[in-house]
Amino acid sequence: MQNIGSRANSDYDLSQLFLTSPKIASKLNPDESDIWRRRFLALYDYPFIESPYEFAIAYKLRRFVLRKFESFREIRRDKARIQLEVLSDMVLGMTVEL
Repeated sequence: MQNIGSRANSDYDLSQLFLTSPKIASKLNPDESDIWRRRFLALYDYPFIESPYEFAIAYKLRRFVLRKFESFREIRRDKARIQLEVLSDMVLGMTVEL
């Protein structure tokens, strides 16, 4: 089941799979699911993560921030700090691999 979920083409497809039944959603959607680690590593470098449970949070946060990223001329200060922290984590994660 995890293998099927991790092969979903998009986040939308994965969310539609979760909606097919509560039983499927309970098997696939917990934060400790390997789906999140696979999806994360398919898009991003290995992060500073201490626990496998954090992949779901890191994946969802990065996807949200990068989708909503605004130009710096129009950005609000409260949103800018969070966005820049996520981007900083991404950059620092890349330098560890170098």
